[in-house]
Amino acid sequence: MLRKAMGGSLLNLSKLLVKPSMQKNVLLLARSVVNTNSLSSRPTQTFSITDLSSSAPDISKRIVRKKRYAIAGPIKEKPDKHPTMNAYGIGESIDIIKLQSAPSFQSKYQISYVDPDFPDVLHLSAKKDLSGGDLALKEFFVFTDGVVVFWNMSAEDMESTLAHVKVYTDNQYDAKVVEDEKENMGVAFDGEITETKINSDDEIVFSKNVTENMNEASSILERYAFSQAVAASVKIGIWENHLASFAEPLQKTSKGLARGKVLWKRDDTVKMAGEFAVLRHSLNLKTNLLDTDFYWDRTELQTHYNKMLKYFSVDYRIRTLNGRLTYCEDLTKLIDNLQQHRHASNLEWMIIILIVIEVFFDAWHFYKEPAVNITIVNDSEGKIKAVV
Repeated sequence: MLRKAMGGSLLNLSKLLVKPSMQKNVLLLARSVVNTNSLSSRPTQTFSITDLSSSAPDISKRIVRKKRYAIAGPIKEKPDKHPTMNAYGIGESIDIIKLQSAPSFQSKYQISYVDPDFPDVLHLSAKKDLSGGDLALKEFFVFTDGVVVFWNMSAEDMESTLAHVKVYTDNQYDAKVVEDEKENMGVAFDGEITETKINSDDEIVFSKNVTENMNEASSILERYAFSQAVAASVKIGIWENHLASFAEPLQKTSKGLARGKVLWKRDDTVKMAGEFAVLRHSLNLKTNLLDTDFYWDRTELQTHYNKMLKYFSVDYRIRTLNGRLTYCEDLTKLIDNLQQHRHASNLEWMIIILIVIEVFFDAWHFYKEPAVNITIVNDSEGKIKAVV
């Protein structure tokens, strides 16, 4: 009410005391006072500790990516007349040195490194067109990070190839994880456009140069740029899946802390901290799929690589995954500090109990045994001669 009165008085004073040239400014000031009063009259929102605790990141929630075709059961191709690109993360790493010397691959495919200076990926292309169509494209890239990217290969060929590649794979992933985290896109070729693009139908449309020179080195490198980006998306998806598997135990632990209980043992805390450290190391240091050194003098290829990373929201997913890992690590450190405090407190109580026991036994011996009279005999020189 006071602010309304002040606003009204300012309006009246502006008409009586202020020059006509300054009345406009005074009117604006009066209106701002009235508006401030209306804003301050709104109820304020308060937050409880429960509301603040609910702001912690939900690590079980998967990051939304581009729409993928729902596929159940064995490997199936995207239902499209166009060729497809399919990417599968099958394990932690693949020994491509042993793989390239395997007879099962040498008999069917031409094997080569994408670049001799970057021996982290193999390019394998069919020695003859086995697709049964007019398109002479049938190849796949094998990355040491455990991802295989297929171009225009049938479901049967992909399934057979993956079975052979798994022989040289370390720490294979569960089949359900492999299926859930795979990526696929349609592929088209347009002889009219001059630059490769991703169209509104979520297809990679290759330019005239790639269409007419499909097996040239420049065309293979262009497909490699897309392959590396989609392989990075698959690998990040697997890490997201792995982190989400900790959601339930972390949720139980958080609820236990809210009740004043620590549910983990010391060994469990150390193991969980190790899991998060390994995951962060893999995401930020270990993988070569996010390394762009290959493109430092290949700006056009880097454009395609970045285009595909943006399509799969890779940068955003990495930031989000790192943020969730930070939350998990902070929670683990909190539990570790509580356990250390509890352990130190237990040691203190043990020492106190031992001291009490020692005092008890000393007192017990003192009162149990009768007093003994001691006679000290001195010689002529005053020295102790005997104790009786």
